[in-house]
Amino acid sequence: MRSTVRTVSLDLATPLRISRSVMTRRDAVWVSIEHEGVTGHGEVVASTHLATTARRARRDLMEHVAPALARHPDPLSGPVDPGADLALPPDVPAGVLAAVDAALLDLRGKIEGRPVHRLLSGSDPAGPPPS
Repeated sequence: MRSTVRTVSLDLATPLRISRSVMTRRDAVWVSIEHEGVTGHGEVVASTHLATTARRARRDLMEHVAPALARHPDPLSGPVDPGADLALPPDVPAGVLAAVDAALLDLRGKIEGRPVHRLLSGSDPAGPPPS
């Protein structure tokens, strides 16, 4: 599996106003994981509250995640908990792990031709009865 990382700046449609500041833009890091021509996508958004900067997320994805993915040639070989066996350092932020899991689940779903919610639950979620 091969991964690529891209940092983007996202303009918020509506500014986020809190008591100490106004936020109009967020930095995000997009990760794409490719296997045999199919690509899955994930994203981590910088958060001062969670101590995750775009720079840190990008570094962790490039230095820790990319080599771990390169050691796993087949995204279908593991369980549906995709990032569980990557053996990443314990201080990798949760947002980075979530982005990797999202990209791997997206990739697996595309390869299997199933939506991610079916990968996770095995069935359609129950909805309200028809009226």
